[in-house]
Amino acid sequence: MPFPLFAALAVELQQNVMQQCERPELLKIALCSRDMNRLAISIIYRHVDLSYHNDEGLFSAIPYEKMVRGDNPDRRVGVLKETMFHAQELFIDTIIQHPSFGAYVSSLVWTYLWVIDELDINPQRLWKAFQSLTNVKTIDICSMDLEEQYVVPPPLFPSATKIRVGDRIPYALFRAILAFPAQLTSLEIDNVHGLGQVSDGMKLYYSDTLYEAQETEDDDLVPVTRHDGPMKGHLNLLVGKCTKLRYLCIKTVGQDNYPDTRWCEKREQERYEEVARFIDSVKLTLESLNLEYGTEPDQPFRMPCRGLLHAVPHVGRPMDRRFFQYILPALCRGKWPALKVIAILGIGGTPTKYALRNRYTPEDRSVFDNAEEKLRVAFGNNITLIWQRENASSFYLLEHRGLAYITTTSL
Repeated sequence: MPFPLFAALAVELQQNVMQQCERPELLKIALCSRDMNRLAISIIYRHVDLSYHNDEGLFSAIPYEKMVRGDNPDRRVGVLKETMFHAQELFIDTIIQHPSFGAYVSSLVWTYLWVIDELDINPQRLWKAFQSLTNVKTIDICSMDLEEQYVVPPPLFPSATKIRVGDRIPYALFRAILAFPAQLTSLEIDNVHGLGQVSDGMKLYYSDTLYEAQETEDDDLVPVTRHDGPMKGHLNLLVGKCTKLRYLCIKTVGQDNYPDTRWCEKREQERYEEVARFIDSVKLTLESLNLEYGTEPDQPFRMPCRGLLHAVPHVGRPMDRRFFQYILPALCRGKWPALKVIAILGIGGTPTKYALRNRYTPEDRSVFDNAEEKLRVAFGNNITLIWQRENASSFYLLEHRGLAYITTTSL
C-alpha cells in the first residue's frame, strides 16, 4: 500500500497494521512522519521485555553439579548478564531522555541485576526511568543480583494491577514495587529472598556475623534489620490493603532436612504465620489461590566427620509440619465467597536424597490424606481443590552469611 493511502487510514486501522510489524519495520515507519513516529513509538514501547529469568528449560548452576530453572540466581549466565545489563542501560537512557515514552509502556518484564564492572553507573537512574512508567499495568521483576545497591528506591508503578516479583531482592525494592497495593488484582510472590541488612540504605562492610543480630521492625512493621534468606515481614505491610486481589500465588523454598543450621525454627514459624495472616486478609475477594512449595536441588553426599552418628532422628519434613500448623488452619477457617480454585503443590512430597541420608523417617501418608479431606469438607463442592504432593521444580535458597545459626531456634 502506498504511504499516502496508509496515512489516510483511521488511526485505529494504522495501529492494527503496525501491531503486525516487527521492531525493525516499526523503526522505519517511525521515520516517515511525526504522526507515524508517535504511533510507532507507542507500539515499540508497549511491551518491554529485558529479562532472562523466564527462559525455559534447565541450566547448569554455579555450586555443585546440578541443573536449575532459568529464574534461579545460581544459574550460570556467562556473558548473557552483561549483554542484558547494557541493553537495560540503553532503555534507561532512552526513557530519561524522552520521559513521554514511559507512558506508552503497559507491561514490563525485567531481570534486576548489577554488573560489578559498572559500579560508576548511578542506580538512581533506574528508579528515575521506572518513575516515568506511569501507565504500566503488568509487572514481572525477578532479581538475580547478589550485591545490594544502597540507593533506596521511591514508590514505583502507581497503575500496576498485576505484579510478579521474585528471587533475591532488597527489602526496600520489594516495598517500592508494591507501593500501591489497593488496585492489585493479581499478585505472584515467587520465592522472594531478602538480602541481609542492618537497615535500608546502610552499607555492610563486614556481614559474616549479621545472623547473630536480632531481626527488627519499626513501629509501622517495616523490616529494618534482616538476615539473608527467605524474606520475612514483607507481607505484613500488605495485610488489609489488597482489597481487589483476585489471584494470589505464593511460591517458596522449604526445609526438608533436620537438623539444618541454615534454617531457624523461630524465623520459619514467623514466616509461615505471616503468610497465613495475609491469606486471611484477602479471602473476601480471592478467586484463585496457588501455594507452591519446593526444595533445593539435591546436593551430592558429603560424609560428616563422624559418619551419621550426630544426626538427629526425625519424622517427616519440617516444611510439611509448618504448613499443617499455620497455613492449613487459615485455609479451613472462615468463608471464601469468591474462591473458585485452590492449588497446593509440593506438600507431602518425597524428600531429597540428602535428607533421606540423615536418619529421616517418612511421615505417615494418612496425615496428608486426612488434611486433604479436611480441606475438601471445608471448601465444599463449589471450590476446586488441586493437591499435587510432588513438585518437580527445585527452588533457590539464599543462605545467610556466616557459619550457621548456633541453634535452630535462636535468632
